[in-house]
Amino acid sequence: MGYCKNCGHQLVEGHQFCAECGQSMATSAEVNVNSQEENSNQNYRQTKGMSKKSKVLTASIITAAALLGCSYYAIDKFITSPRAVAEGFVDAVQANDIQKVKKYVNEGQIELKTTDEQTKSFITYLHKNPKVLSSIDDGLSEQSTNYEEKTSISKDEASPYAQLQRDGKKWGIFDNYTVRVHPAYATVTSSADATTIYLDDQKEGSVNADKEKKIGPFLPGTHKIKAIVKNEFGNVEDQQTIDSSEDEEASADFDWSEHSVYVYSDYDDATLYVNGKSTDTEIGDIDSIGPLPTDGSVKMYAKREFTSGMKKSKVVSIKKGTEDVNLLFDAEDQEDMEASTDIEAEDETSVDDKSDVEDAIEAHYQSITDDAFSTAYNYFSSDRKNGMTLSDWSEGLDANIRDEVTEVDVTEVDGNEATAYIEMTSYDNGEADSTLVQQWQGSWDLLKENGHWKLDEAHLEKVDSRVE
Repeated sequence: MGYCKNCGHQLVEGHQFCAECGQSMATSAEVNVNSQEENSNQNYRQTKGMSKKSKVLTASIITAAALLGCSYYAIDKFITSPRAVAEGFVDAVQANDIQKVKKYVNEGQIELKTTDEQTKSFITYLHKNPKVLSSIDDGLSEQSTNYEEKTSISKDEASPYAQLQRDGKKWGIFDNYTVRVHPAYATVTSSADATTIYLDDQKEGSVNADKEKKIGPFLPGTHKIKAIVKNEFGNVEDQQTIDSSEDEEASADFDWSEHSVYVYSDYDDATLYVNGKSTDTEIGDIDSIGPLPTDGSVKMYAKREFTSGMKKSKVVSIKKGTEDVNLLFDAEDQEDMEASTDIEAEDETSVDDKSDVEDAIEAHYQSITDDAFSTAYNYFSSDRKNGMTLSDWSEGLDANIRDEVTEVDVTEVDGNEATAYIEMTSYDNGEADSTLVQQWQGSWDLLKENGHWKLDEAHLEKVDSRVE
């Protein structure tokens, strides 16, 4: 028994029309049949369509799985495998690829992080020492085989310079292998206290005399070790090259005897002056003095009081190769001074004044070299100070390296006024690590204030200029 498709009323068996709405039962049956056919066709179409999508989806999954499997195999075989890492490191070294080698080294390092400069030096070292590179290549190859075959690794098989090691997982999937280059160290000693040590221009600290300092870690190779001693005479620098190896730890010993000099004079009771400053020490009480710069920037002379007045010995510049400094007084002047008992007081004063004028000029420029700008400024007269402040004057000296006075000749002393001819050379920092060298000559007018000679007015001209 069915229902009317028009009004939904239950149909009476045997009737041709719906008792409720009069709809023909044949029409209702036809509508019902058509509806069933439509539903059947729709179900067929849906079933047929789903089968095609399923096939495509299944094929896609199979293809993706295959590609994933191939990718996994390729990455594991050619990128992350121990052999791929070992060969990649050696290939990068042979190709002089600084960035790749640095990446390998830093991934496998524990003690240090290398830089481009250190990596470049390391690669250069390996190319100059093919036996070392061959040792690394053989050791890494043997270790990679042991890892792949999962056999035990003997220490004898590893290179003393580098080793292959497993270090966790890469991307959480693959075993991660790295090349660990064994770092090098060096010991440094110095015969002078407060010696500052640099490794490849990087400060490593300081070391005192009779002590030993260990520096590192750093990559094996050829390295520069620089030592600097800074004292009241200036900066003294020396440099050595070390070549690290597995046999013994590299070392550098800085002996400053070549930067020291023995001082003599024909009068042991004469006082030693260095760069215009009194050491308050007599020559006879001095054996050697140093370390000293040997570039001519240090000048020594002696002063002694004779019967006729104060006398200054010849000036000696300390240069490379200087071992003995003989501060001799002029024999004729000595005889004259010792013999002259009736010399006038004003002449005696003139001798002292000339020496003091020279000292004032040399001490002024030496203070500039020592960056003691306030001290140098105080060698100016009151009038010159009134014309410029310390800060205004010293502002132009930021680039100064040193001022070297090569000649001083006091041409006139008249009461509280004096004039001195000088020649001097200034050294300043230039562009791109260059040095600007300028030569000057002319004269200074000086005034005597409160018993001390002061620089009052300069008449200097630049006679030469060059860049080094």
